[in-house]
Amino acid sequence: MEAWWRASRKGGTPAPHRNLVKSIAAVNGGDAPPRHLVVRTAAVEMMHSRFAELLDEYARWAPATAGTD
Repeated sequence: MEAWWRASRKGGTPAPHRNLVKSIAAVNGGDAPPRHLVVRTAAVEMMHSRFAELLDEYARWAPATAGTD
């Protein structure tokens, strides 16, 4: 993280400060702000991938879980 920050400060990868501030302001002023805010498209893609993995695992173990009722 620190390397990314340094690169963004030196003109490397542009830091998304303005976009991040706009996103936080947009959700903060709403009636029901999110408990968790995923920032950046890559992070959203990683989150979707991880949830898909979890759903597959839950489906695989559903018969064992149903046997505990």
